[in-house]
Amino acid sequence: MNADIEKQKRALRDALPALEQPVAQAEGLPAFVYTDASWFEAERQALFAAGWMAVAFKSDVPEPGSLVPVEIAGWSLLVTRARDDTIRVFHNLCPHRGMKLAAAPKTQCSGLTCPWHAWTFDLAGKLLSTPNIGGPGVRTQDGFDRDGHGLREVRASVWLDVIFVNIDGRAPALDDYTRSFRQRLADFDFERTAQSDLAYEYDYACNWKIAIEGGIEDYHIPFVHPQLGPGGRFFAEYGDDRHVGIFCRRTVEDGKRRFLDVAQGAIKPLPAFPHVPDSGEVEASLIMLLFPNLFMATVLDHSTVSIIVPQDAGRTRYRRRFRLVEPAATGADYAATRARLLDGWISVTSQDGPVWGEVQRMMTQRAELGFRSAFSAHWESAIHEFQRKVAYKMLGETPPPRVREVRAAAE
Repeated sequence: MNADIEKQKRALRDALPALEQPVAQAEGLPAFVYTDASWFEAERQALFAAGWMAVAFKSDVPEPGSLVPVEIAGWSLLVTRARDDTIRVFHNLCPHRGMKLAAAPKTQCSGLTCPWHAWTFDLAGKLLSTPNIGGPGVRTQDGFDRDGHGLREVRASVWLDVIFVNIDGRAPALDDYTRSFRQRLADFDFERTAQSDLAYEYDYACNWKIAIEGGIEDYHIPFVHPQLGPGGRFFAEYGDDRHVGIFCRRTVEDGKRRFLDVAQGAIKPLPAFPHVPDSGEVEASLIMLLFPNLFMATVLDHSTVSIIVPQDAGRTRYRRRFRLVEPAATGADYAATRARLLDGWISVTSQDGPVWGEVQRMMTQRAELGFRSAFSAHWESAIHEFQRKVAYKMLGETPPPRVREVRAAAE
């Protein structure tokens, strides 16, 4: 570990007593954890490599014979869908001299060829051909083990059409890793849903943690997203060390109007999840992070599934897809409804972008002033818990028990 990281970890440990205060008195993480390149490199190993990181959607490799390169948190990966329909993930480098193998998605291919020396691999990672390795026209050489020079595979698994990887290979099985997260979503019957054709991506000029923190509080809604109208009764959601978020209770009628007001046009309303009553108050939104980078916002009639893609200490990409209760996900008679839904979410995203970017730009001044953020106990308990999770994971420690501070009030 280099000296800078050692120094930064000591500074983080010094910051813990203030972070561990009750929410209303707590002070947030120091500014360097949002800006420093060496700290970002340490996060790559401690936070992203050590768990299950979302890297792609199954729709990125839509059919056998597909591949897509992925750049995320400093890793260059290659997702493939072989002829037997098996999805695999590899490090996107040739085992010969380390050349990047693929720079763009492909479909209907049987393999890939290194652009430097033309070594060829199938989509299961097997090395098929080594042209001229033994001289002009000679594809073999004495002592070379072709079977030992296939692509380096990364442990991968799929849940809810999201492809995850575990870089260090030591995390529990994905089914175990996601258990508490899935249990919290159990009321929403995702077996009745499908990924729709809706998709968009957005580049934020901010650290990945700012992008997460901006999504797990509703404090800013009336000021940044006034078109969303009034909220409801707000609660923080803490899981085990793998998820955190917020949920809100409001009437069914208000919940259905929040992103899609069907009264504004002659469009077909989306079908709600089966457990949603016809009227009355209900848990109308559940917004959760599966640590470190899968973000889901689930409401009465749809769920957004977003992969948060850290690019470096100050840049983050959101890749968002939508799951709708069938037949709304694919039915032609819901096309106008889906288009309106997409427009609503893009509007929210574009409103967040400048705010989060400005927060990132002010981090240098925050560091100069020794400024650490405060929290609203009513609205930002989930952010406080997220920052605790980050701090203790980076220190390799188990956080001390915390009395849950759930606050609720009518807006």
